[in-house]
Amino acid sequence: MTAVFAAVHLLYTLRGIRFDYQPLFYYYQYLDIELLYGDLLRSLFYQHSQPPLFNLFLGLVLKAFGNQAPAAFQAAYLAMGLGLYLSLDSLLRRLGVAPWLAWGLATLFLASPAFVLYEHYLFYTFPVAFLLVRSAVSLERFLAGGEGRDLFAFFGIVLLVCGIRSAFHPLYYLAAMLGVALARPDLRRRTLRVGALVLMPLLLLCVKNGVYFDSFGTSSWLGMSVARTTIERAEREEIQQLYDAGKVSQLAWIQPFAPLEAYPEYYRGVGYDPPVPVLTRETKANGERNLNHVAYLAISEQYLADALAVLRSHPQVVLRSLATSLPIYARPASAYAPLEGNRERIAGYERWCNLLLCGEIGRTRATGGTCLLVAIGTPLLLVYALAVAGLALPGRPAPVPRAVMLWLVFNVAYVGLVGNLLEVGENNRFRFMTDPLLLALLGVALQHLVVLGRARRA
Repeated sequence: MTAVFAAVHLLYTLRGIRFDYQPLFYYYQYLDIELLYGDLLRSLFYQHSQPPLFNLFLGLVLKAFGNQAPAAFQAAYLAMGLGLYLSLDSLLRRLGVAPWLAWGLATLFLASPAFVLYEHYLFYTFPVAFLLVRSAVSLERFLAGGEGRDLFAFFGIVLLVCGIRSAFHPLYYLAAMLGVALARPDLRRRTLRVGALVLMPLLLLCVKNGVYFDSFGTSSWLGMSVARTTIERAEREEIQQLYDAGKVSQLAWIQPFAPLEAYPEYYRGVGYDPPVPVLTRETKANGERNLNHVAYLAISEQYLADALAVLRSHPQVVLRSLATSLPIYARPASAYAPLEGNRERIAGYERWCNLLLCGEIGRTRATGGTCLLVAIGTPLLLVYALAVAGLALPGRPAPVPRAVMLWLVFNVAYVGLVGNLLEVGENNRFRFMTDPLLLALLGVALQHLVVLGRARRA
């Protein structure tokens, strides 16, 4: 499989695919590169906007490799790419899928445009996709053997996911811990002890944010995120009525995540003692906005209050938001604007892959079309997986661990729900994190059909 991985990447390299590390300089999820180099630990401690682990990864690579950091980032992502490919094959086999079918599906995913585009993009989407697959492998290993190291591995991976991506709330970790405890009642006490022990760093992070920033959680941006799917989905007349009635502030007229100068002066006047650069600089060294400025704590809190006011008065904004986010969720994962530089180098291949592999219709070059296999296939696969987990289906490949199937369903549903309720615009990128899990569910369904077909011929 390693040779197949190398051959696929050689072909992509010949087509001009290159690793894109430019997000390091511009993305507001990342700390100022100057601080990543020179003030890493203090900046991470005072970071309230995002969980710290991905910025820790960025800072360590920058410090260790200096001018060779782009090559080091690429090497790390290629290693994760190989790990994702091998782990997906392993997961499929552990779910009872025949080796030939497992290899075929994993290789199909490896060769897909979305795989290579996200693998060559310095963002946390690809690492989280890799970690979610590894979590399912570790969970199956624990359920099958009951080994403590597999349990530690599972909870450690879940901890990493929560420490990288704010969408994975600490409640997500608690749900995972409860689910595993229920899946192995004979090992319930050990599961809860290990889960609680591994949880401690995440809990300490939340306590630190609560003590220092009055924001108990891994990210202080909840209010600004909710505003995008509520306030921005309301009609201007509706906002005007609420503003005139004193139910929303003037922030309702300002786009969330705007530069600090866009907000009223009394927000900008907020300081912090001691004057830590990561909290008090309005911009990064290159002029990009610093959304970890201490002022955004109050700004996000006010956005949350305004968003709740809009929801109470106009709950239909949720439906308006979903009417926009769900079609984006069903687009090809490769049809994501920041990937355009590499995407245009494989435009013809991408077009045919999306047509043949996901049933893309209504395609436009800028946004892509709708993937019928995503729009229709995802709910069908989730229902099928729940049936597999709960019923003894005739011809079902055995063994199919129920808890692993439920873990896959839970992650697909969780990311779909959170991503579409809290985001409008990048929903197909969010979905990519669970695309390998959907492919694993598809593998189980196809294996079931193979078994049924053989039984009927016998």
